[in-house]
Amino acid sequence: SRKLSNITSNFTFMFPAPCKCARSVQESTSTLMAARAFAKAGYSDFAWEALDSLFSTQAPNGFLPRWRYSPPSKYNNSANYSYYVNGTTIPNWPLFGPKLSARYMPANTTLAHRIGMKHSGRISAIPLHATAVLEIFYQSNQTDKDLSALQRNFDRIFMYHYFLHEIVMRGCSENIHNDHGTSAPCYNVIHPWETLLEMSSDLWEFALDDLQHIIAAKGWMVGFNVPMQVKDAFDYPREENVYNSALYLLQCIANATSECQLSHFGVHRHDSECEDFIISRCPFALLDVGYAAALSRSDTDLLEMSKILIEKHGDKQTIDKSKSLTSKTGQLLKWKAQSDRILSQDLWSSNHQTFLSTSLVFQAEENETFASNTTKALVTPVANNFMACWGVNQHDTAKIGAMSFHMLQNEGQFSFDCGSFPLWSMGSCNKYAKDCYWDDNRYRRIVHPVMNYLVSRGMADNNNAGISHYLSQATLNLVCGTPNEDPTNGTTCATNNITFQSAYDGALGLPMGLSDCDSTYTESAAVVYNLIVPDKPFHYSPAPPIRSSWVIFLVTVELVVAFSIGVTCLLFSLNLMRRLKYNTEGDNLVRELNSGDISDIFDTDIAYFSAAESVASDADSGPVADGSSSSLSGDDRHDHSWSGPSPFRAFSRRDENTDC
Repeated sequence: SRKLSNITSNFTFMFPAPCKCARSVQESTSTLMAARAFAKAGYSDFAWEALDSLFSTQAPNGFLPRWRYSPPSKYNNSANYSYYVNGTTIPNWPLFGPKLSARYMPANTTLAHRIGMKHSGRISAIPLHATAVLEIFYQSNQTDKDLSALQRNFDRIFMYHYFLHEIVMRGCSENIHNDHGTSAPCYNVIHPWETLLEMSSDLWEFALDDLQHIIAAKGWMVGFNVPMQVKDAFDYPREENVYNSALYLLQCIANATSECQLSHFGVHRHDSECEDFIISRCPFALLDVGYAAALSRSDTDLLEMSKILIEKHGDKQTIDKSKSLTSKTGQLLKWKAQSDRILSQDLWSSNHQTFLSTSLVFQAEENETFASNTTKALVTPVANNFMACWGVNQHDTAKIGAMSFHMLQNEGQFSFDCGSFPLWSMGSCNKYAKDCYWDDNRYRRIVHPVMNYLVSRGMADNNNAGISHYLSQATLNLVCGTPNEDPTNGTTCATNNITFQSAYDGALGLPMGLSDCDSTYTESAAVVYNLIVPDKPFHYSPAPPIRSSWVIFLVTVELVVAFSIGVTCLLFSLNLMRRLKYNTEGDNLVRELNSGDISDIFDTDIAYFSAAESVASDADSGPVADGSSSSLSGDDRHDHSWSGPSPFRAFSRRDENTDC
């Protein structure tokens, strides 16, 4: 947990920074991974606060950006407003346009808007949020405060899923048309930075090829000098035009969102029309496997969250909330069916027996606009294809089996057992076997701990425990600096004094990045913690709802019972004290009998008994004669014979049976 200390503060929340050198930035995936680790370590309050900070820039239409930037402070003042965060490859907010569209900004009434918080424009966050929130709740103590946080985040994530399913991906539903009357295209990302793929991947050379020709025809050039720390980074593409294409898309998207904010012939554009407007001006869109898998898994976990909250709102006082949740559950079931179909049908290639992302194919139209009604599969062996295991249906064992086969093969187009440590960013081992150790091909050997973690979890959820354990163990060995054949645990990592890198060389086991940011990566630290520390059982048992009238009745009964117990205890104590007093007197008498002259002690008592007997005899025989006495002298008492039961025997018997 010491390594998860990249925490900084804005005006209202604490949040984990992506690395030591980017204290003014909050990135979505690293925040979710760190928040999960916080909850496992017993700091669920920190986890919920980090999520509150992450959602502070959510737009009214549900959109959620990938990066969020703190308002001006000593770490991010006006002098530091460069296109990249100083000393890192992390983009800074000016790179996403000088003026962001209000459609994708926080509402005017929010604190984030009032304090001038910035974010990454239309570049959306990878939708891992519902999974992270549900698991944070499972790892917490599940108090009322945790339930309230679950409810708060459920509403936020539902809005984000609405934006993705109903606005961005509306073309993935059947019988949906755009404003031109043609079928709306099916895609989920409009920029490479919305995926888990690094820019050096071969996939981008293929996916951005058409766009590069359009940029060349326009004569567009980058308007600033890209810093050397970006060009020297391990994930900078071999072809500079690939990276320039990503920068062109940022500028184009910013201009399109600003233009779409204006009314069209006096009619306010709908959000879905703005999405159509963006891709008609910026001809790039992808149906990405990793993004689709994250959304599918989140749809499932959002359904589970709704079940928990419906059970919570079972009483009459919250019946309206329960009805609202029930109606949302129907919407979630529809979205989940759509996500399952996209993964199992649209992104599965029967010919190659693997999952493949698809790209829209655009044609130029009049007024420098573009349209698309066809797609092409990106037949590229990338590790991102294995992300489908994270979201695929658990009953689809054939597809999971095929992906497992690719992971364990060292020959073939989609083989991935290429070196010492999995999971390489690029596969096809035998094709690059001769030169895989050359510096020109280092980008193929990139291993991201977060990718390994997600794929490992996906394999475990699909009943493939062997590969899941293999990936988890290999990731720990890689990060902790031990050979892949050795078992690694938290103790080994601690004694090796390791650093948490953004990426590693899968052949040599060495760090890929050299900067301070690369060696203090919060995301990797959170992955290691989540791998080493076991999870609590993913289970929630709600208490049965109690009506307020029953609460009053139960409290009244408890008070009556408590009062009765108190009175009973008082009477019992008084009776016990009386008995103790009686028993003490009897015990003193026995001790005196055992230690003294019995006849002297009992003279008075015997005289009493004798006198009583004499009186009784005289009463039976008549009046006493004149001059006679009814009392006995001392000598007479000694000679008098006692015919009744002996009082001494009774005392003696008592003394023998006593416990004291």
